[in-house]
Amino acid sequence: MITVPTKHISEMHPADIANIISQVHSEERTAIFASLSDKTAAEALHELEPKIQALLLTTVDTKKALGILDKMPVDEVADVLGDIPMDRAEELLRFMKPKKSAQVRKLLKHPEETAGGLMTTEFISMPRDFTVQQTIEKMRDESRLEQLRSQLTEPQWELLNEFWKYYRQNGKWPPTRSVHSRRGKRAVRECLQGLGGDIVMEAQDSTSGNHYELTIIGVLLTDEGRTYFAMLAQYLEFLRKQYKEAPERLDFSHEDFREPLRLSDEQLKTLGDLVRLGHLWAGGSSSYGNDSWSVQPPHEIEDMPDDKPLDEPLEDLLFRRFQRGKAVFFQERQRQILSGSFPDPNRVDKDVISPDTGIAVDVLKRRYQVFVSSTYEDLKEERQHVIQALLETKCIPVGMELFPAASVEQWKLIKRVIEECDYYLVIIAGRYGSVDQSGVGYTEREFDYAVSIGKPVIGFYHK
Repeated sequence: MITVPTKHISEMHPADIANIISQVHSEERTAIFASLSDKTAAEALHELEPKIQALLLTTVDTKKALGILDKMPVDEVADVLGDIPMDRAEELLRFMKPKKSAQVRKLLKHPEETAGGLMTTEFISMPRDFTVQQTIEKMRDESRLEQLRSQLTEPQWELLNEFWKYYRQNGKWPPTRSVHSRRGKRAVRECLQGLGGDIVMEAQDSTSGNHYELTIIGVLLTDEGRTYFAMLAQYLEFLRKQYKEAPERLDFSHEDFREPLRLSDEQLKTLGDLVRLGHLWAGGSSSYGNDSWSVQPPHEIEDMPDDKPLDEPLEDLLFRRFQRGKAVFFQERQRQILSGSFPDPNRVDKDVISPDTGIAVDVLKRRYQVFVSSTYEDLKEERQHVIQALLETKCIPVGMELFPAASVEQWKLIKRVIEECDYYLVIIAGRYGSVDQSGVGYTEREFDYAVSIGKPVIGFYHK
């Protein structure tokens, strides 16, 4: 006898959901199936026998059935529709998206066990000189984003979309207390723990408290993620073209991307956020939800292929420091950092990125950005020595010399720059330094913020 509460079924693996659906009466099957999200229902449908698939798509309402079929590959849709009554199949095909409907109809013309009936309309292209072995290996190498997307549970998927929607509506990330009050603190933390801190993390802000925020990978796993990925690929392709045609040009404003990428005001604003979150620049000016922004092309533009789509190079950039098991929650990251056990930025997650994908981090080419923090007047000479050493090791030092006079806007800028740096380096001596209105020193404030977001910290004490 099945005793799993219906409300918890959606949280289970699709294969387990299919097993439950297979064992209950037809009325219960339809009720359970209709309660699932379209994505989960599509995954569960794939695990069911054709007879039950046909029953479910015949009994659920048309809108729900269309939503489920929209989440399925074309060849699977053709297989399923080939097993249901012709009038129901025709109804679904009539209201399906025109392009997908035409592809499904083309496959349905072929008998099921023939080559035409088994084929798919979705394909990948290979270089002409690839061997059979190289082709097989390439086909096995699924997009890393798609790997992650396929591993999301329903609650994880809902939270990622909820956080992103909140940010887009409010220009800031959702407070942890608000999320916990609606969904339950324990349930939320257990759900997010499985994602890892390179997808979502809890961050601390001295003014607004703790909040949950998504990394660029987290944003690309939302419902709109595939659209955003395509937008970023176009962004890089535009910069690659500019590099070839006008290599001396190093600064681009948001308006430079409007016409070439055919973006609306809202899309331009979103592109600015995506570029900043993905660190897809060598420098620039941007802030959360800001209408105007500017960028300098990322150094990697010089190494990108001239005549190929940039999907793979883009994914390489996005996953260059990805780690699946990175701590999500603020206190866990703080313990890691204080104990010196923070992750190595050069490490690549082998569970998601296999050595066969050809991704490698070359420390001689990779330019790390380092935020240099200290009291100023008493450590000018020491700062210069540190900055010179960083430059000699191909690093990009960033510090207080670049910031305008102290203000609320200055602190927002400093936080953004710390976020974008790979490391936070602090030099301390005998002075506490200037303080803000609350009596906290600026150097301490910068240090606290770097620790709160899990930034690797390097400290020097000058006697």
